[in-house]
Amino acid sequence: MPTNARPTRCVVCTMPLPARHGRGRPRQYCGPACKRLGERFRRREKSILDFEAKALKADQRLSGEYLARTATTWLAAATARRRQLKALRAQAVRR
Repeated sequence: MPTNARPTRCVVCTMPLPARHGRGRPRQYCGPACKRLGERFRRREKSILDFEAKALKADQRLSGEYLARTATTWLAAATARRRQLKALRAQAVRR
């Protein structure tokens, strides 16, 4: 099918499009109700995609913060263990 083929059916309700008179853009909708519904669908789809993008960005940001906090916690725990080992060695040397 050629890419410049004109639609013969409404993109919302799939009813046949009325005959076209004169020049201008090819019709996509059979009437104003379907046109409004198509606009509503596009807006909802855009808002869903925007929400998913924001959620993904927030998830990536939180994942980075979580990893940073986890690494900081592990580092603090390792430092505390080193101090404990150092204290135990010092006690063992004194005995």
